[in-house]
Amino acid sequence: MLAQNGYLERAYDLRITPGVCWHGQWVPGRIERNRRIYDYELVLFSRGRGRVISADEVYYNCAGTVMILPPDWIHCTIAESEVERWCVHFDWMGDCSGHRDRSSPFVYLDAPEPFDRRQCAAPPPEELGIVLPFLRRLSTGEADRLLELLQRYFTSSSADLPGWFRRQSLLLEILALTLSEPHAGEETIQAKRGNARFFQAKGIFDARFTESELRVGTVADQLLITPNHLSKLFRQEVGMSAQDYLQSRRLELARRLLVSSQLTVAEVAHDAGFESPNYFARFFRRRLGLSPSEFRLHKTVEKQES
Repeated sequence: MLAQNGYLERAYDLRITPGVCWHGQWVPGRIERNRRIYDYELVLFSRGRGRVISADEVYYNCAGTVMILPPDWIHCTIAESEVERWCVHFDWMGDCSGHRDRSSPFVYLDAPEPFDRRQCAAPPPEELGIVLPFLRRLSTGEADRLLELLQRYFTSSSADLPGWFRRQSLLLEILALTLSEPHAGEETIQAKRGNARFFQAKGIFDARFTESELRVGTVADQLLITPNHLSKLFRQEVGMSAQDYLQSRRLELARRLLVSSQLTVAEVAHDAGFESPNYFARFFRRRLGLSPSEFRLHKTVEKQES
């Protein structure tokens, strides 16, 4: 059938190249920063529930769903429960300089480095009929088989030529299973319409949360909606108000700075975007049950004992 339609001849032009891979767990409620990638990313949710969202669409994932994300697609992932994910980056045509030359295949929108579209991967041939982003819910047997292939892929070595061929074969088998024809009765997952204003506001907060003068009202005005409506959107999408999301980003950075730097508590408060050291200390204790100094000491002792 492929040969009759001319697909096989075009498929020989594919030069699928493996990239970085990642496996890990996310805690419930984790919200990724908005990002875009240079190559393609295959993601299997092996446990839990989460959403991959963009300004236009929301893709609901659960255990056994697999996605392929395209380059230059601004998106983020939100963990609705504890999730486990397996992520493999690859390039269809073998000519993606971002995939080949950069230290990371993605760029966060709030990062200082610009995203260079010229380094993005080329799309697969149109004749293959692959619509991206791609989302499919696998049967239990298919999900188990894909997880087995991914586990083998993650532990395989390409240190010699036979190993390289085996690893390349595993990647092709992973893609073949992901893109295989749906079986009879398989449920088709439809993406739901996203909320562009929420996504835009989240991008602004992610990029500017270290500015202590940034206000929810200012962002709402910029998007031509009321602060109450903006907070309602955040509660619908991430389960917290816009103000709570803004402060959670500041708290997340403050925790990292307390552990990884020698900055004073006042300097940490300033760099994380809090209005004053006193407010920061009160807010920190209210959220974590420890003062910033106590938190730093606790983490230092914990590190020394590990």
